[in-house]
Amino acid sequence: MFYAIRHGQTDLNKQGIVQGAGTDVPINETGCQQAESVATKLIDRNIHVIFSSDMIRARQTTDIINQALDLDIFYTALLRETHYGEIEGMVSVEVDTDPRYQHICEQVDDTTNPLRYDISFPGGESRKAVASRFLSCVQNINHKDKNVLLSTHGGILRSFSSIYNGPDQKIPNCGGLIFDLDKNGLPVDIEIFE
Repeated sequence: MFYAIRHGQTDLNKQGIVQGAGTDVPINETGCQQAESVATKLIDRNIHVIFSSDMIRARQTTDIINQALDLDIFYTALLRETHYGEIEGMVSVEVDTDPRYQHICEQVDDTTNPLRYDISFPGGESRKAVASRFLSCVQNINHKDKNVLLSTHGGILRSFSSIYNGPDQKIPNCGGLIFDLDKNGLPVDIEIFE
């Protein structure tokens, strides 16, 4: 079983600023408290190993969680957040109404659009590319008879979940997903973990 957790809150999260793979910032005091809280929820989950994004906000979250779990940690760029290109650093509510990006937001949010997962902001990654990167990482982890903790980011988790028939919703800081892989290495039974 995989437990994939979003990092704790950062000041940019609090301000509603888009932060992706091109923005490497630490968690704040609230983020530290969130990480401590999720650690208590993970203690009884019999986690065997941790894989973490190498970005500072995920690393700090991982370090706090691991104070309770005391496990081996492996860092990887494959678990980094989506790169949002030109919109990184913008206030997220302004992106929807910015004439440069409004059509992209509409296409991505249109659940009837079969190509919505292929769309990206200029200079950024598509949801399909991000979900593929995440799945590639997961498929290469020896998880047979093991529970694995993935410390990662909200955008990558939402893309992965929505593309593979899980919930399509924003993942809160230190919330996440629980899922497994079937015999073909595809995700099954994706659920929200809070």
